[in-house]
Amino acid sequence: MIVAKTQAAKRRKRETDPDYREGRVPFGKAHGEAETIARILELLAAGMTLTAIAAKLADEKRLTRAGLTVWQPGTVLNVIKRAKS
Repeated sequence: MIVAKTQAAKRRKRETDPDYREGRVPFGKAHGEAETIARILELLAAGMTLTAIAAKLADEKRLTRAGLTVWQPGTVLNVIKRAKS
């Protein structure tokens, strides 16, 4: 019964609010993240590898979504894919 009520509430919310999303907000929506995305794309355009971009972001003390300064190449790749879509 609780599952059915929850599913119905989510369905109603999706129908009435086109911007409604479940889960995490995409990287870039929080304060300061748009600048980080721009920096990642700038470094990519300069020909840097994902590993080098991750290291550069760490050197610049740019924060990940989790508030860490350690960036992983896979995280950089995900941000690039999302930014280009």
